[in-house]
Amino acid sequence: MKKNFSVLLLLTACFSLTVACSKQESKSSDTSTTQSQSESLSASFSSSSKEEVEKSNFIDSVKTYYGKPGVDNFYITGEVKVNKDSEIKPGIYDLVIEQGRGNVMSTQSIISENYVAASAGNSEDNEETLSKIRMFLTQDEILKFSNISKASLKQVNLPEKPSDELGTGDWIVGIDIAPGTYKLSSNYDVNANKDGQFYPRMEFKIIQFSEDGKKEKIANDNKYNHDNSDVLVKLQDNQIIQIIADSYGQYNGVKPDDMKLKFNKVN
Repeated sequence: MKKNFSVLLLLTACFSLTVACSKQESKSSDTSTTQSQSESLSASFSSSSKEEVEKSNFIDSVKTYYGKPGVDNFYITGEVKVNKDSEIKPGIYDLVIEQGRGNVMSTQSIISENYVAASAGNSEDNEETLSKIRMFLTQDEILKFSNISKASLKQVNLPEKPSDELGTGDWIVGIDIAPGTYKLSSNYDVNANKDGQFYPRMEFKIIQFSEDGKKEKIANDNKYNHDNSDVLVKLQDNQIIQIIADSYGQYNGVKPDDMKLKFNKVN
């Protein structure tokens, strides 16, 4: 009886030790998974080059995306994946539609949007749609094209000074435009219409990031048009403003590619 009781105690101790070890391994695994997820969020912002990883803040990291060599006349044969080891590398570019008329969709967690665009070579299409879009492409982003067969990515160099007029695309606060409070206007007549019913408009989103490049929130999602023309915006560090021209043709001779929001500083 004593022998059986001793064996039972030994088995119980072994079982308890096994459960404890299993819980510890599970805890370590959960911690590892959480760290991996956190690192992947940061990795999506960076193209993982040593130069970029060593940058300590948002603006310094973003600056490394300027001046990347472009890619001319690449064929669209399916989804285009952005990767530092592929033809289409992370960077800030002007996407130019070379052939076709359709949609361009960005599918990544930092900035995503669906653009309607057409080649500038087709003068009729170019009257009504965009042919050039400023894009901030990050590691592992996927671009999807519909009814577009050829495009180019044009090199964009770091601007010498911020601008107060921005067109369609992704623009960095602190580089492309200075932080501040602005009243909006435009370089086209916001009250002009086509066929008595279509008015031009510029939609915009202001996206807030943390210092290490993680998307935190949409700080503002709005539009500038004929019945919403008294608009004030506040731009801060670690933000990207995304602008989209929505037009049905030329207005007072201004094509969609040339439509811009003007940012008038408020003292």
